[in-house]
Amino acid sequence: MKIEVAVKGLEENAIFDFVSPKGDGAPALYSIMGDLDGFKHQDVDTAPESLFGELKCTSIDTAALDYNIVVRTASNDDKRIFYSTDAAETWQAVSSLPEDTEASGGGQAVLSADGKVLLWAPAGAGKGVYRTEDWGKTWTLCEGLSSSSSMLEADKMNPDVIYAANDGVFYKSTDAGKTFTKLADILVTSFDMDACPDTEGDIWLALGSGGVYYLNGNDGTLTRISDSVTQADAIGLGKAKNDGDYMALYILGEANGDGYGVYQSLDKGVTWTRINDDTEKWGNVNKNISGDPKVYGRVYVSTNGRGIIMGNVAE
Repeated sequence: MKIEVAVKGLEENAIFDFVSPKGDGAPALYSIMGDLDGFKHQDVDTAPESLFGELKCTSIDTAALDYNIVVRTASNDDKRIFYSTDAAETWQAVSSLPEDTEASGGGQAVLSADGKVLLWAPAGAGKGVYRTEDWGKTWTLCEGLSSSSSMLEADKMNPDVIYAANDGVFYKSTDAGKTFTKLADILVTSFDMDACPDTEGDIWLALGSGGVYYLNGNDGTLTRISDSVTQADAIGLGKAKNDGDYMALYILGEANGDGYGVYQSLDKGVTWTRINDDTEKWGNVNKNISGDPKVYGRVYVSTNGRGIIMGNVAE
């Protein structure tokens, strides 16, 4: 028997990163794909137009208090950092890159909550983290971080607070990234984290087989939330079920012995319920999940081949 592939021009739809912004009129998602493109998903029921052209993007972020301000990084373009101030309708490259980083990969960029400060961690060891307040006209090296690669996360409520992690240590800045001081020891180098979109200082961590942890961004207290979670590969937050409640938590992982899947918690991680089943699996799932801060029960999962999976919790 002879087997041939008949299709031509097929490219797997590998999602590298996405962010679901809050705010009236905000799109459902901004997303980036490996090797090809990125999108603004204004309406989840309508296929979005291509945004960037053929760039291999590595990260995307939006200002938590102003979804119109967006930043993305790319690893195969001379400029490497691009920003938009009109909700991804138009893009500009930053004016320049920090000295001695021109050959660095795209790395990760984040925006302060108000979008007035951009922080960039270039890919590769020995480059440090840089900040700019004028879209790259001038850059300064952030003080207090080692030269190794850092993970960055901005507080979603306080524009002055930025978090960073590297080499098992968690850091905090209270001057919008100018200086960082040690906040806590994490003791692992690979994990996923997300700052709560509507509560200052609440950081949620997915530590793989270590489970789910809550980090108090004010005093550095690190707490393992639930023994029922035996695997947590990615974590995200979405709109609360009821007004006044804490936001819903979502993980890719395993809890209660119910198998690997997508789980939701409505009580700050104390109990977890699996919200997909064994008929809803998507092959190679990337370690990226996010609830939608605008729609309760809506959750997004990235895959390495099948694009973005969106689910809505059945009432």
